[in-house]
Amino acid sequence: MLAHPTRARAAALVQQLRLDAPTLNEEPAEHPLRILDALSSHATPAIALGAWMLDRHAQGPTLAHAAAFITQQGNRVLSRWRAALCLSNEDRDTLSRTLRLLAKAGEWADLGVAQRKRLLADEGWADARMLLGAVEPIAAEQIARDAGPLQDDGVGLAPEPWLRGDDLIRLGLRPGPVFKRLLDGVYDAQLEGQVPDRCAAELWIEQHKPRP
Repeated sequence: MLAHPTRARAAALVQQLRLDAPTLNEEPAEHPLRILDALSSHATPAIALGAWMLDRHAQGPTLAHAAAFITQQGNRVLSRWRAALCLSNEDRDTLSRTLRLLAKAGEWADLGVAQRKRLLADEGWADARMLLGAVEPIAAEQIARDAGPLQDDGVGLAPEPWLRGDDLIRLGLRPGPVFKRLLDGVYDAQLEGQVPDRCAAELWIEQHKPRP
């Protein structure tokens, strides 16, 4: 049903016949399907399912409403729908990642350069962008405009990191929880253009590593 371009009409009929209760394991409700109807015909069934979920559960039409639902209730509803619909692990993971990225897009105005680049470089961003276009087209257009300068700033969205775990060991650090913090931090600095080469990255590590 959700794989066909008429998915919104089909979902509306399911709701009208009150089949949504046994199908989704939740109270029946004839919610308007604005997001599902606006979704690109190229969207996968998993993304269409996310649009239907937002139409039924986000308490308003904006990206802010969608992000609030995802943050507060998304995992619970997703678990219920997964069980009711017997979703595959792949579809569940795709939908979970898409919703997470959509919520992150709701924070776009407050994200720094590194966070914006990480979002745009995420392998699930294409799906989230498609869903975003159905939720709030103006926000999708703004992010698309901002993406160009980030891509062309001389660093790029996802450059190869100057340093990896082996490099931290070479610099005398012992593997442990601090590794992720340091690697994330130095990569963020790289994305922001603060460490233009490996030497600068090693100096950043020296300045930020834990002191005995």
